[in-house]
Amino acid sequence: MTAQPRRLRRPRRALLYRESGSASVLIIGAVLACGLLCALWLIAAQAALARQRAETAADLAAIAAAQVAAAGGGAPCAAAAATALRNAARMVSCDIGAGAAGSVSVSVSVPVSGSGPPAQARARAGPLEPSTLLRQ
Repeated sequence: MTAQPRRLRRPRRALLYRESGSASVLIIGAVLACGLLCALWLIAAQAALARQRAETAADLAAIAAAQVAAAGGGAPCAAAAATALRNAARMVSCDIGAGAAGSVSVSVSVPVSGSGPPAQARARAGPLEPSTLLRQ
């Protein structure tokens, strides 16, 4: 009978070294995922900030238009446009109704995602009509 050659077994250390460096790949993947999440959070935060700025600019522009209309002189929409511009917004529409009530729409660009749609807001200001007052 011929003796069969003895199978050489790999030492256990060789199995461990075969996976060396795999933790580096996992860490790089985790860092990239965290970076992506931070970038998405930044875009969402900038959009929320632009929306709030648009709402503030619309409120102030509507109040300015209502004040000029209530005073009875000047151009209320011009005052609303100037107020919106001072608040880094662009007036989209202005509608002044009877009784010095005004409705103004403004838009504000989102700084981070410049290719996306601008944040828009609409506000209404003017004197209250007697039918809208709460009776106590």
